Amino acid sequence: MDVKYTMGSGQMSCYVDEEAAFEDLHECHKMDESNEQLWNTLHDIGPRTRALIRPYMVIDAICTANDGERLLFPDKLLLDTGSLDGSYVGRGIVDKHPQMVRDTREYTGVVYMADSKSHVKITRKVLLDMEVKSLDGTTHHFSAWFCVLGEAEQFILGYPHLTRLPRLFFQERFDIARETLADKMHSWQSSSAIRVPEGRARHQKRTVPY
Repeated sequence: MDVKYTMGSGQMSCYVDEEAAFEDLHECHKMDESNEQLWNTLHDIGPRTRALIRPYMVIDAICTANDGERLLFPDKLLLDTGSLDGSYVGRGIVDKHPQMVRDTREYTGVVYMADSKSHVKITRKVLLDMEVKSLDGTTHHFSAWFCVLGEAEQFILGYPHLTRLPRLFFQERFDIARETLADKMHSWQSSSAIRVPEGRARHQKRTVPY
């Protein structure tokens, strides 16, 4: 799932649609100066950079079921800055764990993928009670509406919801991912070229195994 934006009968943005609003159950993190800086930072990330960083932005998530059971989903929540309008959950997770769905609403819309051409119809969204942790171990507990998209067993925490979490929740992970990629690129660029032994035949006959 590589989502870019949503078009439908209702707005997915947590700033417009009250139903899709991000609710922090402990403290409401309003848009302040630091979150405004994060907002600008997210907009500056190009599609190629997002593709490289994406593997480093997958974290654990815990969903609380209606009976109080805590369901752990290791490495299933993608912090996706490219998902501009909201958050998403794969049908595979919803069907496998129906007890974690707090509420369901019909929703008619179309999700456009990162290439701005491919699109998928969506018909519902679900309310989930979720818990995530910052790198320092701080727990963030919230309820949010997720559009049900595709069959993958994965969550996507989108752009509007990321800006409602403390800035460092995303920024610290992003900085680590950026430094890791920079180190790898430097390592690749400084690697020695592969030497071909002198006298080696330029063309070698290939045989096809039977």
